[in-house]
Formats: sequence, C-alpha cells, structure tokens
Amino acid sequence: MAGVVMPGALVDSKPELVGAVLDELEASAAKANALDPETIAALAAEYDLPEAVITQVIPRLQVDVVPAEQARAGYEDFLTRIGEVNPKIYGEALPSDTFYAHDPR
Repeated sequence: MAGVVMPGALVDSKPELVGAVLDELEASAAKANALDPETIAALAAEYDLPEAVITQVIPRLQVDVVPAEQARAGYEDFLTRIGEVNPKIYGEALPSDTFYAHDPR
C-alpha cells in the first residue's frame, strides 16, 4: 500500500495539476504492469537488478492507482485493525473527510 499526499491548498487551487499527476501515475503503472521493455530496463538500471527479476516481481506487486474516494473504506479498515493493537499509531482518530481529495478529472 502506498499513497500520494498533497497539500489541500494545492488540491483546491490547482486541480489540473492534480489531474496531471494522477494521469502520469496511471500511465506509469500501466507501463509497468504491461512489462514495457523500456520501463523494465529503466527499473533494472535504477535498482541494479536483472531485468528478469523485475519482470517476475512486477505482476506480484499488483500495482494499481486507486482514487482516494475509492480507497477510503479499505484504508480506514486498515487503520481500524492496527488501532486494535495501538490506536496511537495513527493518532487515535480516523482522517477527516478533507483528507480524501476528490479526483478532479
């Protein structure tokens, strides 16, 4: 699980930038998931790994770009579960509605 965090003021004032970032993330994920040869070569060079390793690992990563609004339930379930052990891990309160930015596209 990973996330993209942007200041609320940026999200509100530059929706076109937010949309462009999301478009680029989706395109990059699609290229990786398609095992695009240029993408595989770039990743192998960046991380000093054989291309065969990158090619085997990517499908297992289940790379996907999910808008915050769609990921909210799963994320809050995750926080609730770890909160059963220690709610201080995430500040003892679930994020407010403003934490989840609207996809402007």
